[in-house]
Amino acid sequence: MKTSTQTAQQTRRLPVRFRLRPVRREDLDWVEALERELCPDPWPRGAFETQMRNPYTEMWVAVVEGNEGGKERVIGYLVLWIHEDAVEVANIGVAQAYQGRKVGSALLEKALDTARRLGKTYVYLDVRMDNHKALQWYLRRGFQIERRLPRYYRIPPNRWEDGLRMVKKIAP
Repeated sequence: MKTSTQTAQQTRRLPVRFRLRPVRREDLDWVEALERELCPDPWPRGAFETQMRNPYTEMWVAVVEGNEGGKERVIGYLVLWIHEDAVEVANIGVAQAYQGRKVGSALLEKALDTARRLGKTYVYLDVRMDNHKALQWYLRRGFQIERRLPRYYRIPPNRWEDGLRMVKKIAP
């Protein structure tokens, strides 16, 4: 007989049908909930609202159809900051139940596509040094460690953790 953990792990590996689309105001409850689930020091809702109004920001969500009346459910999100020569992945997250099912890959590819579309030279992001899973995931996708960011991430209530700046050059 399978344990619930084994069943959850097998379910996690099954493909999921989702699509990416620009974020809408009605998505923010889902995005905020995911951010709290995933991050020790989450962005507050107001930060996402501010980014929605920023002309140098692109925000995307990954959605699946829900059970109730076909209503969409947000399972991942991406916040991109557009700089002069780069696109910065300011925030990216995928619901734990959907990790390992290509949602994060699709969101990261959206960042790379955005950089190409806008003629940018590279994409960069920051990751906590102790987030080994994410670090390895980015390395497998061609990102390289550019530098260490001392005491970059706050871990409430009063601890700090180093980060790493990772960069991927975009082919012309």
